[in-house]
Amino acid sequence: WVFGPHPFGVMLALLAKVRRRHVVLGVRQDTAEYFRSRGDSGRRSPAQMAARGVDMAFRLIARRSATTAVGRTIAESYGAPRRRVHTMTVSLMRDADVAAAPATRDWSHGPIELLTVGRVDREKNPLLLVRALAELNADQPGRYRVRWVGTGPMHEEVVAEAKRLGVDDCVELPG
Repeated sequence: WVFGPHPFGVMLALLAKVRRRHVVLGVRQDTAEYFRSRGDSGRRSPAQMAARGVDMAFRLIARRSATTAVGRTIAESYGAPRRRVHTMTVSLMRDADVAAAPATRDWSHGPIELLTVGRVDREKNPLLLVRALAELNADQPGRYRVRWVGTGPMHEEVVAEAKRLGVDDCVELPG
C-alpha cells in the first residue's frame, strides 16, 4: 500500500514496480487543489508546481495499479468506474455506535441548534454556512443557531459575514 500523492509515495511505488511487486495506491485528497487553496490565488509558486507534478506522477502510476480513493469525486478523477479504481468511505464510528434510526422529533417548531467542528479555513468554504444560516433565518427568524467549534485564518471573515447578513447573534465561535 502506498498513500499519496506524495513524493515519497511516488518513489516507493516506482521502486515496487521495478521490483515487480504489486502496488495498491491510496488517495484521500486532491493534493494539487489542496496546495492551490493554501497558496496565493493566481500565482504559480514552486510548491504548487511541485504538487501538480507529484499529483500527475501518482495518476500515471494509478493507471497500472489498483487504487482506492476516498469519495466519488476523487475516485472519478482517478478513472472510476474503471475496474481497478475503488471508491471508499472512511468512518471513525463503529456500526454499533450508530443509531438504527433517527430520533423522533417534531421539527415543525422550536429552536434548531446546529453544530460544526473543523477549521475555519478557505478550503472548508465557511462563508457558505453563514449564508445558508442567513437564508434559513430569513424564513424563520431566530429559529436556527450555529455553534462552530474550531479556529482558523477565516475566523474574522466569518464573524464579519455573519454581521453583514444580520445573523451574528445566531453564530457562536467558541474556538
